[in-house]
Amino acid sequence: MSKEERETKWKDLVISNKMINQKLAKVELFLKLQEHSVIATGNITNIKKLCREKGIPLVETDKPKIQPRWEGKQKGMLQVLW
Repeated sequence: MSKEERETKWKDLVISNKMINQKLAKVELFLKLQEHSVIATGNITNIKKLCREKGIPLVETDKPKIQPRWEGKQKGMLQVLW
């Protein structure tokens, strides 16, 4: 394997034409409601209802899709010895 091939398999690959839709957690929705000066209590369905009324999106779509590679990941003992 050449040096260029090794480096391309090492770093994470960002897929430019694909985006990830990620649902926001209860805590994140609660913080967004606080930014709009709304006091939210109750379960997740109540918080989602308040977000819809205020026009706050429940899903985050601005993250690009990433194909994970080796950089920054934990290594197993066999991999380290190899």
